[in-house]
Amino acid sequence: MDKAVIWGVFDFVNFHVCKTLLNKGIEVTGIHLEDTGKIPYLDEKRLEVGRNANFDEYSFSQWRKKIQNRSAENQLFIFSIYDLYMLRQEHLLLNVQVRETILDYLKKYNRNIEVLFILPMQMLETNEETAVLDFQRQIKNLVENFKIIYLPSAYGPWQPNAFFIQQAIVAAITDIAISINDREWTEDAVYVEDAAESILELIEGEESGAFIVESGQENYWDKCVTYLNITEQWEQSKRRIVPHLSDHFVVRVPVKKITDLTESLNRQKQHTQMLYLNYFENDGR
Repeated sequence: MDKAVIWGVFDFVNFHVCKTLLNKGIEVTGIHLEDTGKIPYLDEKRLEVGRNANFDEYSFSQWRKKIQNRSAENQLFIFSIYDLYMLRQEHLLLNVQVRETILDYLKKYNRNIEVLFILPMQMLETNEETAVLDFQRQIKNLVENFKIIYLPSAYGPWQPNAFFIQQAIVAAITDIAISINDREWTEDAVYVEDAAESILELIEGEESGAFIVESGQENYWDKCVTYLNITEQWEQSKRRIVPHLSDHFVVRVPVKKITDLTESLNRQKQHTQMLYLNYFENDGR
């Protein structure tokens, strides 16, 4: 696989996966699932990848027009439900026009397409029928090479404020309340760049199936909370959810490289401070 199409390319996990693929020399087509005016820090993100000759970006409508008169090349489609789930934006991918265009394209070119779904750990714990699971099942029935990767709480640069760790970092800069998102996984955490490297290895592997990318460290989420000195806020809203993995055929994959916790959290702090400083400067404050 030397070409990838990432749906929602400037979302948190997707963006790090995009950069990791580009660094590997893989051509990436990024698709916007929403109006670009609603994508946070779009200009800053474009600066990180826009100069790479292997990167192109399109709105969904632009991509739809582009494929009308082209046959599909061997490529990987990456859907990060993880990002959409945490922001409660699943509807962007499940829009009828988006969904039907993707399914029609895969029906026509299924032998040339591999598919990767990145899902939150919470989706291992439920058997409830949802539009996301239905979409996932439809795609799985169309393609031969289909992989699912489950992630715990990922942290690092570009993490949205919907995450507890990012809220704590922003709270040190500006006055915001900290509260745990009821959709956030708190049994484990992985630094997003380490997770992206593991995702790349799984992409390059020939084996299909379901995988959990995890830290491999005991109480890693709690260590992050302790380092950021937000244990009290965490205890006040503590909520533990443990999936019933015995009912699922999943392979646990600890990240091979673990960036030091202090280093990784400091990178996120410095990145957030830089973004807020630029925001205030550009806002004339």
